[in-house]
Amino acid sequence: MLFNDITIFLDTQIEYQINDKLSFMRFLNLTLANDILYSKTVWQLTDRFKDLSLTKALSNLFGKELEICILEMS
Repeated sequence: MLFNDITIFLDTQIEYQINDKLSFMRFLNLTLANDILYSKTVWQLTDRFKDLSLTKALSNLFGKELEICILEMS
């Protein structure tokens, strides 16, 4: 479910956030030297995840990783 909530960003908004916000880049573990995904690439990946019925599995995996990060920070 969390993965679906994150994907409500417009694909162009994701591209903007990655390019414009250093804090968002740090969240994604990116540096200025990394190539950034274009909005159409994000859209294509999202569609591919849906086609392969991976959305729920990826959402669960992301949720578990997020819980681990939160526990490590506390």
